[in-house]
Amino acid sequence: MAFPAENLLTEMFIGGEWVDITSKVRGAGDITIQRGRSSQSGTVRPSTLSLTLNDRATVQGTFNNRNPASPYYGQLAKNTQIRQIIHPMLTTGLMADVSDTFTRSVSNAWGSTAAGFAWSEFAAGSSTASDWNVNGTQGTHYVDSANEIRYSIISGVSLLDVDMTFTFTAPQATGATLELGPVFRYVATNSFDRVNVQLLTSNAVSLKGVGRSGLDIAGATATVPGLTHTGTGQPLRVRVRTFGTTIRAKVWIAAGAEPAVWHLTYVNPVVPVPGGIGIRTFRNGGNTNAANPTASYDNLTVTNEVVRFHGEVPSWRTSGDGTRTDVITKIEAAGIFRRLQAGARPLDSAVK
Repeated sequence: MAFPAENLLTEMFIGGEWVDITSKVRGAGDITIQRGRSSQSGTVRPSTLSLTLNDRATVQGTFNNRNPASPYYGQLAKNTQIRQIIHPMLTTGLMADVSDTFTRSVSNAWGSTAAGFAWSEFAAGSSTASDWNVNGTQGTHYVDSANEIRYSIISGVSLLDVDMTFTFTAPQATGATLELGPVFRYVATNSFDRVNVQLLTSNAVSLKGVGRSGLDIAGATATVPGLTHTGTGQPLRVRVRTFGTTIRAKVWIAAGAEPAVWHLTYVNPVVPVPGGIGIRTFRNGGNTNAANPTASYDNLTVTNEVVRFHGEVPSWRTSGDGTRTDVITKIEAAGIFRRLQAGARPLDSAVK
């Protein structure tokens, strides 16, 4: 099946981070992925990915692992990981992308997005229907008292790996922390993953990863360096991206540029399951902020990401024309089966 070039994302694991190299791929239509077993074969061959990188942009030989002028010098080793992601860009169905600009007016609920995805509401603690509204520009949560939570959920999708972003405004936290943030892989009211954006009384901002059972994930916390939250006049933007058990998150001032780095990266040890998406607002015990509204949300985008290939680059082959002005690096990556089939066959265990 052919996909438009804008649906493709190519990433390489360099320096401990997944780096987007999509702009370096020459001719998206020339990307070839092969996997599975042919009807005439008795064995499964390793999956393969073939593509060509334009290596003349900015620094010639960027992907030449022997080029000391490359920004990736010393980091492009044998078996560097690479993955190919496809955005199906569906507007309907369980695997559809979701977006909401909240340009409608709804009382006592959040209604539905322009594409027809319905929001549902629930709370932890006492609540009334008027705690959820859309005012024509934002969706709002009113949290009346400390130790209470408001949720807005779209359960009409079933997404595993997503790139989720939205803007929020909230007051400076008084008395105790305000928490809000994205919900993803929502299965039921007591079964979903989330990232908490914590607005501290010191005006610092931190991030925390929470697993499906509602328990904090060990080590999944980080303070956002250099970010000071100054209240409702300073909208912030949060982004969460999931890839299997790996979760990454960042938050920044919405009027500024998105930071290149992820502020929090962690591994959720629980096997992920697909589910819906949503937004959560919580006033911690001791918080004294007023409820009018506790938080407002806008410009939500959720992009479904489907990994079509994940493998390793066994070697780097950079070449160019006689003038060295047209430099390319050909990539022929292979899946994990290539590594498993290499070398001597391991001994069978006593159990086997």
